[in-house]
Amino acid sequence: MRTKDTISEPARAAAIATAGNWLGFLQMISDTQSVMTMRLLGFGGVRRLPADEHQEMLHEKPPIIAESLLAGAMSATWLQPPTQVWFAMMRPFARAVQNNRERLSAHSAPVPADAALHRTERNAP
Repeated sequence: MRTKDTISEPARAAAIATAGNWLGFLQMISDTQSVMTMRLLGFGGVRRLPADEHQEMLHEKPPIIAESLLAGAMSATWLQPPTQVWFAMMRPFARAVQNNRERLSAHSAPVPADAALHRTERNAP
């Protein structure tokens, strides 16, 4: 019969932090899928996108990559375990993907069904 908890407080705190990191990672995966879907639908003409979305996609990457590399280097310098270094490197990407999802969700709306018909009629000979 166990009368005392066998997990120390630091170990419990580390386990909770790791679980939170994994949940954040799963949220990033979900947000990434949403952003990719909204962009593909927008480029296909099914949803509206900001006019400069293709440029935004290219210009947002270098600062995020630099921030991620810096976060990973700092975390490794502090002798964090490899999983913590990885999570530190993923945080800038997660933040950017979440911002993209919120921005695209607020901006994009379905293109009216008759818009494709009008576009086809205008292009018809």
